[in-house]
Amino acid sequence: MTLGETYTRKGKVRLSLPLLGINWGGTLNPYLAIPLEDKVTVTVYSNSDLKDIAIDLQLQEPSEVLLNRLFQTMRTITKIYYEITNKHAEHPRFAIEAKTESTSYLPLVSLYASIASLSAYLIFKSTGYPLDLDELMEILQIAWKLEGVPENIRSLYSSLVLSSFKNKAILYRDSSEYLDLAEVNLKLGDKGTFIELYPDNLSDKLGPETASALTKLEGVALIEAATRLNMALAEHGETDVFAILYPYIKIENALYYVLYNIVPRMSRCKYVQSINGVVEEICIAK
Repeated sequence: MTLGETYTRKGKVRLSLPLLGINWGGTLNPYLAIPLEDKVTVTVYSNSDLKDIAIDLQLQEPSEVLLNRLFQTMRTITKIYYEITNKHAEHPRFAIEAKTESTSYLPLVSLYASIASLSAYLIFKSTGYPLDLDELMEILQIAWKLEGVPENIRSLYSSLVLSSFKNKAILYRDSSEYLDLAEVNLKLGDKGTFIELYPDNLSDKLGPETASALTKLEGVALIEAATRLNMALAEHGETDVFAILYPYIKIENALYYVLYNIVPRMSRCKYVQSINGVVEEICIAK
């Protein structure tokens, strides 16, 4: 990035995937986030000539959806930064460069959570305000609330940030209700896809009692899935996370069919919730 930067900070963090967890409407079921083998490297530059946040994504498949979402969040975070540090600037004067070594499709929601969180961490650290993980999470939560992100999507993003920074599977519902699980990494398989879809209103489609039962089913299934994952990894040495969790993945595949009328292309693929109403199909390698 050819900028007259006054300082540079660089960091690297794993991406994480919301392998299980689906919310619709105002539901607040947990998410099971699991780190991926893939990492993203983020470099933050300061530059007095900038009139706005600058973001350069050096990815295999750059996405306008991802770029626009990152611009929104990083503008919000820099405003919070200037307020907390009592520094004053007419415009955000940070440039962000993010790149991965992966040659395959990486989920937008995974990239968004890791790039936004690591960029925020580096911006504060670079000017003498290092954040611990709790402080970083608090700032991200403030930013997402200011942007009007629904509570269940804030939980989605939070699960991924915690999983990435801790390098652990995380079962997350909200800031007061989450569990650190096993240390495990997923390897992505075939090329994924993303489509812009919005779920049907289940109460209108099926009736309120059926919708309520499906919501409860999803919540109970996530808790059981987390328990099974921990037991299988700790007691039996199993490492095929997709196979361990497949009974619960099938439940979610059925929910995605009810909500969106879509089915995965292959047996080791599933849909996950993503940013801006986007649904992503991901595939897990053996």
